[in-house]
Amino acid sequence: MIVPKAQIKQLLDGIPKDMPVLIDEAYHHFVDSPDYESSMKYVLEGRPVIVCRTFSKIAALAAMRLGYGIAPAELIHRRSAPSRPAASPSR
Repeated sequence: MIVPKAQIKQLLDGIPKDMPVLIDEAYHHFVDSPDYESSMKYVLEGRPVIVCRTFSKIAALAAMRLGYGIAPAELIHRRSAPSRPAASPSR
């Protein structure tokens, strides 16, 4: 299913500016539709958008399950920072 670029923009414009959004572009090399546009522009604008892609489809590496995500550096640092587990109630 292709989500048209206008709907992606509408979604991102309609949610809080600091809410992260993951957009799966696994098949972006195969899309041939004027309604499609990569969401990389939102990453470059600094919006909290994570674009996920894969080498599995385009490079015939399906068995390896090799992919990657692209996001603004600040979002990656925030997501990869270690967090402390929530305190368990004492007994």
